[in-house]
Amino acid sequence: MSDELMRRVDICYLESKNEHVTWDVHFFHELILVKGGEAEFTINNKKYAARKGSLVIIGNLERHDFNVDNDMVYKRYVLKVSHDFCLLMIRELAFISILIHRTPDYNHVVELDEENEEQITNFFDSICQEYTKKPLMWQTRCALLISEILLTIYRFNKNMRFIQGNNEMTNSIVEVQKYIEENLNRKITLEELGKRYYISKCYLSRMFQEITGYGFKEYLILCKLNKAKRLLCDTNLSVGDISASVGYVDVNNFIRIFRIREGTTPKQYRKVALSDGVTPISNNMN
Repeated sequence: MSDELMRRVDICYLESKNEHVTWDVHFFHELILVKGGEAEFTINNKKYAARKGSLVIIGNLERHDFNVDNDMVYKRYVLKVSHDFCLLMIRELAFISILIHRTPDYNHVVELDEENEEQITNFFDSICQEYTKKPLMWQTRCALLISEILLTIYRFNKNMRFIQGNNEMTNSIVEVQKYIEENLNRKITLEELGKRYYISKCYLSRMFQEITGYGFKEYLILCKLNKAKRLLCDTNLSVGDISASVGYVDVNNFIRIFRIREGTTPKQYRKVALSDGVTPISNNMN
């Protein structure tokens, strides 16, 4: 397994008081297990209260913030998993869907009973040990433990059972998402994907929206900008090179779209992100 893939899982245990954080620099799927205190989350404009026994699930494309405004210590595990790690290392389609698909009634916070909280805490502890000690095949072990967490969620919460058994269309959409992730450096169209996966363009468009929660064009732009933001924070590549790496031939068009979506230019985004202490992934994941 490559060094790059080794950097795609991160876990830590944190405690804080009176904290407010808005995450615009966000490259990972996150699983947050609350062990004490209380926090208010806003995820994709939905508001949640998370307390001891809450498991918060945040997708890599979802803007979110949390607020702790009381004197109680907010204690939590934070597990971060990259999108490509999920697609490469998690084999069960039903588990992948929990992380990357969003139905209209998707609930980002799962309230665990005492038994499931203890079980999932043990899984988080085991991931911490694997991540810290890095024994032989630790990444594979982490993928298995993450799958165990997702299995517990799947069994415990019927609202997370997006698919039952082998759903051919959901599998096709996951394959489309994998293809997009691997080909962000060039133009991708619904026509091309329809021919590749033997699905009509109109049907693919409708099912993509229904399963992922995003329109195809919106999803593609979000993926491209997410990769661009990671490269701005993690590399010294020029804006022109980053534009090309996410499939924009015209750098001015890339800058225009970036400004519309992020409210700032790529150069200013990089400057602010680094001044705010955003640690490059290549340093943060080792």
